[in-house]
Amino acid sequence: MSRGMAHVKLEGREGGAHNGPLKIGFYYIFYAQCTPGLKVSFHMDAMFKNGATDFLSAGDAPLPIVYFITSLLFLGAAAAWGRCLLTQLDYVQRVHWLMAMLVSVKTLALFAEAMRSYYMKRNGDTLTAWTAVAYAFMSLKGLLLFSVLMLIGTGWSLLKPHLSQRDKSVLSLVLVLQVVSNIAQILESETAVGTRAWVSWRDVLILADVACCAAVLLPIVWSIRELRVAAATDGKAFANLQKLTQFRSFYLLVITYIYVTRLVLQLLQASLPYDATWIAVAVSELAALGFFTVTGYRFRPLPLNPYLEVPMHEDDLEEFALDDDEDLDFRSTPRTDIRKFAYGAPVKTKANYSIKRSSSPTRKRSGSINNDL
Repeated sequence: MSRGMAHVKLEGREGGAHNGPLKIGFYYIFYAQCTPGLKVSFHMDAMFKNGATDFLSAGDAPLPIVYFITSLLFLGAAAAWGRCLLTQLDYVQRVHWLMAMLVSVKTLALFAEAMRSYYMKRNGDTLTAWTAVAYAFMSLKGLLLFSVLMLIGTGWSLLKPHLSQRDKSVLSLVLVLQVVSNIAQILESETAVGTRAWVSWRDVLILADVACCAAVLLPIVWSIRELRVAAATDGKAFANLQKLTQFRSFYLLVITYIYVTRLVLQLLQASLPYDATWIAVAVSELAALGFFTVTGYRFRPLPLNPYLEVPMHEDDLEEFALDDDEDLDFRSTPRTDIRKFAYGAPVKTKANYSIKRSSSPTRKRSGSINNDL
């Protein structure tokens, strides 16, 4: 069938001929054999082209240009992020370098996919080295994306230098699920549509993707729940709680991104006409670019990041991140003098105490807390 024809003639043996009008659209050709116990073998050569040199469908024909343009957009984002890191090098954390690696890998993955789809457009197959390169960078991008999301959510290198054992377990689970998801995605795209293997790998891909999206949201929920309990007695935990609760808007953004790239995108693909399927790919990549941009802006390295900033008292109360009108309640303790907490910082109650800074041993950060206990 050449592009523009409105009729297709299908001929076969034993009265299997069919000649009738078909609307121009997107079609699959399946061979179904429904007789139990009957084995059939045949050889078929088929060539589908739009025009003289376009082996892609009408809806996929613009994909090489779409992937190339979005790769340039991500390249610009990578350059802007690299410039931000270099100008604020003193405040760069380890997670910022991972974010730079993520956007760079995403750029290379889109460029490789552009070359792969262009080769298929001209030659009608994917027997090119760009296919392996595209799959490799796609898999690495998936691993980095979910790892960065989980590490930002736990506050690694932003709020705490190390991961807890539970965070490490969740990270390991996310990485394993991403490996399974990447394998399923590759095999699904390379397996004939409609076969049992294709259906199986499609189901594995959906389950692994959903499980990975759920697992990456758990650490922040656990952290806020634990710190909410500890905040009643630990001033430092109270400060971290104030910071972590501000991550809720980030996780709302993550959930929105997951829904857009999973559920909304599937609905969009199902509703697009046959010659506009490339729009779903463009929307997906632009949504990813917007998500990367907002995330990078909120967590960019700064001397005082407004997104992570917590109001602090400027002298004795700075260790506890208390406001000017806040104090601690010591009714549960019989002591009437100043109570000493971690880091050797004194906290005054509403009672009037007259203690000079020069004579107070509690101002010494290196002193042992056993001196006042």
